[in-house]
Amino acid sequence: MHFRIAERCEWLTIADIDEFWFCKSGESLNHFLGKQTSCDAIYVNWSMFGSSGLDQQPESVRRSLVQRDPQLARQTKCIFRTYLPVREGDIEVHNVRNALPWRVKIANRELQLNHYATQSRDFWFKVKMTRGDVFFSAQDMKEMAARFDRINSACSETCLRLRTFMERGFDGRSR
Repeated sequence: MHFRIAERCEWLTIADIDEFWFCKSGESLNHFLGKQTSCDAIYVNWSMFGSSGLDQQPESVRRSLVQRDPQLARQTKCIFRTYLPVREGDIEVHNVRNALPWRVKIANRELQLNHYATQSRDFWFKVKMTRGDVFFSAQDMKEMAARFDRINSACSETCLRLRTFMERGFDGRSR
């Protein structure tokens, strides 16, 4: 595997800059992963967050964007042991190959994966729409504009979990 990553760490996740993994209990991700002796891949569904009605980009999306869809998204991301990918193509956008089914865990009860896809209205229309994303190209402007409205209209629940952890000194990173 590139960069000899398996020699440097035991677990890896492919995450975008607008996705934040954390333990719902407040423990560090590092500590949680250290207890996972019977699994090689851990999947979590996205918790989709909208713009929380903000037009301007906030200083901290993790503290300011608190409106989310009460239903978990269909899409998942995973954290996986670095020995799973053995050849090019084994790591996909949201998935890793080679995990045995009985060594895969769905961890929505223990972990949360906040996905701040839209961020603010300005961010969506001035940044995201100029470059697109993994699903839509920037040329599909009409669909991108409609997607902003769809995501935000579904975000009817307030979730302060990550913001509360941050206020107590939890910064969202493994320690």
